[in-house]
Amino acid sequence: MNFGQAIQNGFQNYANLKGSATRREYWLWMLFVALVSFVCGVVAIIGFGLAPLIWDVIIVTPSFAFLNRRLRDAGLSTKLSFVPLTGFVVAVVYSVVGSAIAAQALVGSYGGGIASLRHAVSTLYAVTGCTIFIVLVCLGLKIYWTTRPSKSLPGASQGKTTSSPGSFTINMGA
Repeated sequence: MNFGQAIQNGFQNYANLKGSATRREYWLWMLFVALVSFVCGVVAIIGFGLAPLIWDVIIVTPSFAFLNRRLRDAGLSTKLSFVPLTGFVVAVVYSVVGSAIAAQALVGSYGGGIASLRHAVSTLYAVTGCTIFIVLVCLGLKIYWTTRPSKSLPGASQGKTTSSPGSFTINMGA
């Protein structure tokens, strides 16, 4: 599968949660998403700030479907595809709640001044650190799961020789 075929497959099967996707196919798709995201970021800096948001809305369903198919090909449960989404939601909620606590500390309960500013800044540092940690853990899990070898053929990833009674031997590895 080449780069163009992976992109075409991603958009043709944008809502297909059945079947499987090879490692190569999945990572070519992710390369395409990253390249277009970079271009959208440049376009946003130049002046059209909605480009990344529009791209994210367009790409969320095909990427989720691709992740499901890749997890299935790796022999993992497709329920794992919700872990990165859950991590993102937790990070957003944690950021909003932490920012609200920092804002309250800045104007409210500490009476203003340097003490409230220190508390607000330390709260924001803690929230930012925890948010980054959650996102990195979810990203690490996603990368680990999607780089696992395919499980579609018995012994395919181990290079083993498989045979069945009364038939010839097939060498699955190189």
